[in-house]
Amino acid sequence: MNKKIIHVGLPKTGTTFLQNMIFPKLCKKMNYRYIGKSGEKNKYYFQMMYLKYAISNNFKIKKKFSLKQNFFISHEGLLPGDPEYWENAAKKLKFFFGNDPHIIITIRQPSSFLSSIYQEHCFTCLLYTSDAADDMQCV
Repeated sequence: MNKKIIHVGLPKTGTTFLQNMIFPKLCKKMNYRYIGKSGEKNKYYFQMMYLKYAISNNFKIKKKFSLKQNFFISHEGLLPGDPEYWENAAKKLKFFFGNDPHIIITIRQPSSFLSSIYQEHCFTCLLYTSDAADDMQCV
């Protein structure tokens, strides 16, 4: 039986660093196939994106993951940011991967998380201004 490791995030918890620098090297050492944002874009990557889309848009999953070797999947979109939807996401993950995957969830101190999300929103919306050298605000 193949071994499955699933990293489901949350966002803003160092996931990009883990996905680019740690997980691929770890998988190579452990002889696992790495499927994630920084991994190769193959049919397994697109199956993972199908699952992410199903979780994000709350539609029923009709097929299961087809890889028959040890694998490590990482995508913070596999766990919605709102805890209200975690149970539904967990049910979809269980259906898609079966009963035996090892799940890794990365978390962050809530106040630091909110500050990071707010700053990202300001940058993303191009509403970022600086009224003073050390006093930056989003308008």
